[in-house]
Amino acid sequence: MAEQALASGSPANNPRVPEIPEILTLYRAAFDPRPNAPAA
Repeated sequence: MAEQALASGSPANNPRVPEIPEILTLYRAAFDPRPNAPAA
């Protein structure tokens, strides 16, 4: 999903293009209901 997000071109509309690990961290924070969920 992170690769698809970067490939979509949308990140280029932001002041800073995130790296895949940053995107994964954001996804985990948004969608994993457990606090401090471990990285997959």
